[in-house]
Amino acid sequence: MNLLLTLLAFSLPADAGKRSTKSKRLRRLEQIEKHMLDEPEWKSGESSEERAKLEEHLAQCTEGQQPDCAELGIAYAKGEDVGKNYPRAIALLKKSCESGALKGCTHLGLRYTEGQGVNQNYYKAVELFSTACKGGELEGCLNLGVSYTIGQAVEQDLMKGLALFGHACKKGLPEACKMLKDYQELLTKRMMAAKAAGENDTKGGGKRGGGGGGPEGGPEGEEGMMEGGEMAGGEMPGGEMPGGEMPGGEMPGGE
Repeated sequence: MNLLLTLLAFSLPADAGKRSTKSKRLRRLEQIEKHMLDEPEWKSGESSEERAKLEEHLAQCTEGQQPDCAELGIAYAKGEDVGKNYPRAIALLKKSCESGALKGCTHLGLRYTEGQGVNQNYYKAVELFSTACKGGELEGCLNLGVSYTIGQAVEQDLMKGLALFGHACKKGLPEACKMLKDYQELLTKRMMAAKAAGENDTKGGGKRGGGGGGPEGGPEGEEGMMEGGEMAGGEMPGGEMPGGEMPGGEMPGGE
């Protein structure tokens, strides 16, 4: 009996602490959601075209138009025309994604990729990109393609990545066309380098010839593939993955 009371005495404070932490987190989320449609801290001038667009998105989002909420969330994440505010960005993108505005899902995935306003979670990002892509959101397909080409939170599958780039390109996403072209050129260079290395081996009586700059004899090696070790394209169109920096920067659609 005494042992049981002792155990309870140690467990109750811990449980109470967990409840307290969760309660604080929920109160903070409530406050963020309460103020996410407050007047932004404007960085662009009153007469600017971009500000006019964002004011319209704000007005429409206030009326419950979730695609406009997604655009507003993207603007808060970029911080170009309004002050950067990741908590508001996450709240708006999450709400829009859950309401079926798939661009919100793509850009929420980008935030998880970068760890901006949320804990970095590549698996969650891939899940969101996949949801968006399945619903026909092309930037989601582009970013999912990036994940497959570099093996981030999924088994690396270059052909699947190229297929996703090709799908988004065919449907009219310019960033996907560029990504597809960049990787096709890269593969061509690697194949030519491998062929040249094989010819050198033959001429040298089996000795390994120079195969380029990559650690495995390829033209660039793994980091060369991403042009500097980062994703190509910068931020995906609209926010993060697609359109991001793959061969050369951050995930398409990023900041």
